Amino acid sequence: HVLVDAGDGVQVVAVQDGRAASPLLAHPHPVTHALLLADGATVLTVSGRVMRVFDWRSGRLRFAPAEFAATPQLLDVSPDARRAVVTYAARRGGRRVELATSIDLATGTAGARDVPLPSPVEGLRFSPDSRHLVHWRYGEAWVRHAASLQAMGPVHRF
Repeated sequence: HVLVDAGDGVQVVAVQDGRAASPLLAHPHPVTHALLLADGATVLTVSGRVMRVFDWRSGRLRFAPAEFAATPQLLDVSPDARRAVVTYAARRGGRRVELATSIDLATGTAGARDVPLPSPVEGLRFSPDSRHLVHWRYGEAWVRHAASLQAMGPVHRF
């Protein structure tokens, strides 16, 4: 299966014959991020400032949509498909910062919300075991606990 942009939403399509395998997962705003997760049953989307997690076969939301302070810029999902982290820009004390939120994809609850990261964040990835998150910028990298987003040590320079 693949996930395709269907204009006012996304849809899962069978690769073998190109037919729709899911109902249209409609959104009120353009979809900026859309992922078919490794568990084979879940679609995660971002539209505007809102992240939605669907059971794609039924088209039902797994939990209430998560709304963020601004439109998410970066998104990564853990290899075990149990957690997502999004980043978004904000102003604090007259300065631009990037904030991160960690979401449990089974329940929709935030493990951590609006955690400031050094800006700009150039990229982020989960560790293969899904327990840690690495984010980087300008030759510097940080390792954080995936759920709490607490730093796991000093900055690494490369």
